[in-house]
Amino acid sequence: MSEIANYYAPIYSSYMKDYLNRKTIILVECGILRGTGLAIWSDLFPRGRIIGLDIDLDNIHNNMSNLKNSGAFKNNNLELYEFDQFQDNVEKFKCILKGDKISIFIDDGVHADEAIIKTMLSVHPFLSDYFLYIIEDNKHVHKKIRKIFPKFNVKDYDALTVITP
Repeated sequence: MSEIANYYAPIYSSYMKDYLNRKTIILVECGILRGTGLAIWSDLFPRGRIIGLDIDLDNIHNNMSNLKNSGAFKNNNLELYEFDQFQDNVEKFKCILKGDKISIFIDDGVHADEAIIKTMLSVHPFLSDYFLYIIEDNKHVHKKIRKIFPKFNVKDYDALTVITP
């Protein structure tokens, strides 16, 4: 896992640097497990709205005291929601976002093409004009995304796909 993280870090860094000084950031991470990534995003974007989605929130709830004792989420900018990637979630996003648009979306949930595509179709109407969409741990879904969203810029970094307008 750390080998993958070391591979992803420079790619994340090169894309996220443009978002660091923005006043309004809505970052959504799907597939949050124990919440470590959310803790990083909360610190990196202290004025941002950080939203975590997962089919099972027990993992992060069971780890929350550990994260907070380590200094995480001191900005009180975290929201958590149960989320099934195999569903049409357009209405769910309407309720969660309440008119906000997503700046950064990270899909580290179910790494299957079907779930990734279903999630992206649900998220698409809620992306800001200037967005960053990252899909982790899938080597082939970028081909399908290019066909479904031909206007998007889709970059393939082996098991990491980065999508921008």
